[in-house]
Amino acid sequence: MAASAFLQSAVRALSDESRYLRFMAALRELPPSLLDLATNPRAGRDLQLVAVVGDGAEETIVAGARYSSEVGAPIASSPSR
Repeated sequence: MAASAFLQSAVRALSDESRYLRFMAALRELPPSLLDLATNPRAGRDLQLVAVVGDGAEETIVAGARYSSEVGAPIASSPSR
């Protein structure tokens, strides 16, 4: 599964409350701009970390973090339960 589809699946699996608390907005999935930012970090400026459990088709995102050296950069984090 492509990284963007994998991440969107994890975001969709969150409860409405979890998505709101994480993104400070009522959304069901990441908009294209945040999805692109989360799956295509800028070399030398951004770092994305994702923790998964399972193997192969059973792999599931359980946590994630993002670091940007740019002050005021948009936040696009991976879900955790």
